[in-house]
Amino acid sequence: MNADEVFALAVISVLLLTGLFLFFRSILRILPRIVWIAGTPTSPIRSLAIGLVEVTGNVKIEEPIISPATGLKCCLTKYKLQELRIVHTRNGRTTSWRTINSGFLCVPFYLQDKKGARILIDPKDAELRIPRETYYPNTGLPANAAGSIRYLEQAIYSNSLLYVLGEAKKKSRFADLKDGVSTDLAVLRGDPERMAALDENKDGQIDTVEWEKAVRNAESRVTEEAITAAKNPLDTVIIGKPSAERPFIISTHSEKEVLNGLRWKGYSTLVLGLTLVFFNLAGILGFFFNQPPFGKNYYKMVELMVENAKK
Repeated sequence: MNADEVFALAVISVLLLTGLFLFFRSILRILPRIVWIAGTPTSPIRSLAIGLVEVTGNVKIEEPIISPATGLKCCLTKYKLQELRIVHTRNGRTTSWRTINSGFLCVPFYLQDKKGARILIDPKDAELRIPRETYYPNTGLPANAAGSIRYLEQAIYSNSLLYVLGEAKKKSRFADLKDGVSTDLAVLRGDPERMAALDENKDGQIDTVEWEKAVRNAESRVTEEAITAAKNPLDTVIIGKPSAERPFIISTHSEKEVLNGLRWKGYSTLVLGLTLVFFNLAGILGFFFNQPPFGKNYYKMVELMVENAKK
């Protein structure tokens, strides 16, 4: 076996493994997602059941974050900050965008349907199907000049219409009032302005009396929230990442558009994987056993391409 034959076999083996990867990816990941989405009916928010649910509605944000790309209030941003690099060569110049910073920020937000009912969404770990936009900050440089920067961002802004597939579950905050109080106090400690407001005698320290008052206020707030939640069951429910291997999707596209995209991706990946497996397995059999005939011809074609690539 000469070097060209070994290299040709290596190429065919890599293509065979690629085909197996694509085949199992479509069977184990993409196609089951199609089944989950198609088999989960869209539910009115008021009649949500605990478990995998599918809802649509407009985004309502109570505690927004600021998008680094646009400076606008949002509830989720996944961004890259890139700088334009220009390299001069003998044949001219080449340009490329190099990522100098990236990040992901999100906060829970409400999704409100046409009837006014709303449900809390925790977007952490969701599969985002949101268009990526490009923004060029005003730096005084032309967009094609070396050193110019741009943002690539996926973001969710207030009033955006979303499709969400995830697991509806009870909020852990209301499961234990003690945990709720601890959470409130932890937030309080992280807020310098609120901590300063606790210092009623202005001695620069929070004494025992002042802290006990803060604890009582936190207990009152959490208890009031729990009572309110008992009156409105939806306030105790949140949609987030499923505990099992089920999809969690947040999309600005409709359910139909999401399904069509997944079907195209799933079926094309399946066909491509099977095609690679079929021809490259036949190529290996053709090399070692001279059967099937088209497999031997396929191997010869790959070997010829390897020889031409070396010239």
